[in-house]
Amino acid sequence: MDYWNERMKDPKTGAWLTRGELTLNFLETWKAAGIPQADILRAMTINGYKAADIIRDRGPIKTGCFADLIAVIGNPLSDIDALRSVQFVMKNGMVFKKDGIMTPEKFFHPGPVKTPNGRWTR
Repeated sequence: MDYWNERMKDPKTGAWLTRGELTLNFLETWKAAGIPQADILRAMTINGYKAADIIRDRGPIKTGCFADLIAVIGNPLSDIDALRSVQFVMKNGMVFKKDGIMTPEKFFHPGPVKTPNGRWTR
């Protein structure tokens, strides 16, 4: 989502949609195109890591990789709309959302964070 146009605004309020809201809007397009739910999940996760050439750091769930995980109610393989109800978010090993509630003090961390592989990031 590296492009911006007027279709990326909420039609009711005129406010810009968040990156998350835009991603969820893509679900409708992909579902309408008949793309299988497993392929939609791959497009939103592993394929993006491959395209960005960060698959070694962010793709696998293993020691030394970034801990970027979400948990949803339901099974997105059988109902892709389960992605609309994210209950847990972990980014770089830090929990940002638990039981459906954001933890802003961690989300708005002002300084660098040491990642699992020893690098520093913002």
